[in-house]
Amino acid sequence: MIELNKPAVLTSQNFGLNSFLLDEQELFLPCKKAEIEIKNVSKSGISEKANFLLTRNLFELKSTLEKTIKITKNTFKPIEISVVSTKRSCTKLKIECEENVKAQVVVNLCGNEWQKNELMLVALKNSHLDVIVFCDGGGKNFCGIETIQKEKAELKLTVLDFCESVSLQNIFSKNEEKNSKLNLNILYAKTDAQKIDINVLAENSSPKAQTNICVLGGLCGLAEKSFKGVIDFKRGAKKSVGVENEYAVLLNSGTKSKSLPVLLCGEEDVIGSHGASSGKLSDEELFYVMSRGVNLNEAKKLLVKAKFNKILKQLFDEKTKQKTSQKIDRSIDGK
Repeated sequence: MIELNKPAVLTSQNFGLNSFLLDEQELFLPCKKAEIEIKNVSKSGISEKANFLLTRNLFELKSTLEKTIKITKNTFKPIEISVVSTKRSCTKLKIECEENVKAQVVVNLCGNEWQKNELMLVALKNSHLDVIVFCDGGGKNFCGIETIQKEKAELKLTVLDFCESVSLQNIFSKNEEKNSKLNLNILYAKTDAQKIDINVLAENSSPKAQTNICVLGGLCGLAEKSFKGVIDFKRGAKKSVGVENEYAVLLNSGTKSKSLPVLLCGEEDVIGSHGASSGKLSDEELFYVMSRGVNLNEAKKLLVKAKFNKILKQLFDEKTKQKTSQKIDRSIDGK
C-alpha cells in the first residue's frame, strides 16, 4: 500500500489526516485513452503534447492523453474542455494564457471507473485566467493541479467536486513575480460513504503577491472530508497577503470533517490569516425557512446553497451553475 496526498512541508503526521491508502497493484493495471472534446478555441492553439512535471504529485503514471492549449487572444465565449473516461485513464492538460490576455475556461472531468488528471495552468504577465474544473462520475478521482502566476497576472481557479466515490485534490500554486494573484475556490458535496481529500500548498515568493483560498462543502450520510491547506510566505515576499478560510456543513451526525490550515512565514511585512470551522444547520434557521411554507428537505437545500453562495455567485458559466445546483440537491436527497 502507498500513502497519497500527504500534508505539505512542516506539518505534523499526528492529526489523522494521512489516511488514504492505495493498493500499489492498481497503479500497474492498464489505462485506456479518455475521450476529449475542446470547443471555442483555435485549432492552431492546440498541440498533442503537454511536457511538464508537476512539482507536487500524487503518484507518477504514464499519460494516455496529452494536450496543450495556448490562449493568445481574449475569449468572448468560455473555452470548453471535456475529458470523459469509461475505463481507467491518465490525462495531462496544460493551459497557458499569453501576456495581456483575458480568458475563461471550463474543464469537465468525468470518469466512471478510475481516472488520474494532471493540469498545469500558467498565467503570463498581466493576464487574467479564470478556470472552472468540474469533477464528476462514479469512479475514483485523482486530480493534481499546478498553477503559475507571473508579474501582475491573476488566476482564479474554481474546483467543483461531485465525484461519487473517492476523490483526491492536490493543488500547488506559485506566485512567482510581483503583484501576482491567485484566487482559489473549492466547493464539494458528498453523501453516503464518499470521501474527499484536499491538499493545497500555495507559495508567495514575490513582493505584493496575493493568495486567497476559500473551501466550502457539505457532508451527508457517512461522508468524510480531509483538508490540508498551507500558505507559505517565502523570503522575498514583502507586502504580500495570504487569506485562507474553510467551512464544512455537517448535515447529520455520521459525517467526518478534518481540517489543518497552516501559515508558514519566512519574510517580514506580510499579512496572513486562516480559519477552519464546521457545523450543522441551526434549528432557528430551519424553523425560519420552514415557517414560509417550505418542507424540511427543501429548507436544507436553500440554506446550504446560501452558505455556498460566496463561490456559486462567482461562476461565470450558467450551465455549470445549474449542474452544481443539481449536484448539491442530489447530495442532500442522498442520491
